[in-house]
Amino acid sequence: MSKFRACFLMVIVSLLFHQELKPVNENLIQSTPEWYRNLPPSFKPIEDKRIMAIESLRIKCRATHENCMLSVLSTPWAVEKAQYDSLKMAEQAYPKAGERELWKMVLLSRFQTWIMTVGLETHEYSPLSPEKLKSKIEKMAAHVDSILIRFESFKDLVKFVICIEEELGNFIDPTGIMDELNSILGRGRPSEQEMQWYNSLVKRIQNET
Repeated sequence: MSKFRACFLMVIVSLLFHQELKPVNENLIQSTPEWYRNLPPSFKPIEDKRIMAIESLRIKCRATHENCMLSVLSTPWAVEKAQYDSLKMAEQAYPKAGERELWKMVLLSRFQTWIMTVGLETHEYSPLSPEKLKSKIEKMAAHVDSILIRFESFKDLVKFVICIEEELGNFIDPTGIMDELNSILGRGRPSEQEMQWYNSLVKRIQNET
């Protein structure tokens, strides 16, 4: 978990325990919120009703616009958006590349990000130590072709990435606030069935190598 999100969650927990949350005055959220204006373009647009619901949650929890934006960007919804944006950029950069070549670029880019960042942030909610997480990711990156052949569509790649984020502990929130945010955005954490699919796929790769 990043220090920004950890700080945000600590603020929320403190507020939840020390004061009653009051109804939100919709007159306060008629204009486009600052957190939404500052979102990277690839994460827009978001439907008006979702923006209003997130802004209501932000006001209710007394979170800053910056922490609200960072929280939106740390959701499964944002991870999914980022993979499709990476695919779009790869298509533009390599218009003659085949479909699975593009998928490989997207997944390798994500692997590289994980390898560079695992261990730099705390992963207190992951069942694995940072060392084991990094080793596991490096081994998967080395066998990316064996992973890709098991994907029937790009949706499987997105699901795979989100499951790794779950294993890293990046979606776990003991306050429940992030779950509420996920519900607003319409994309929750991986289901038990999805994690079983991911673990089975990783196990097969490990047995073959």
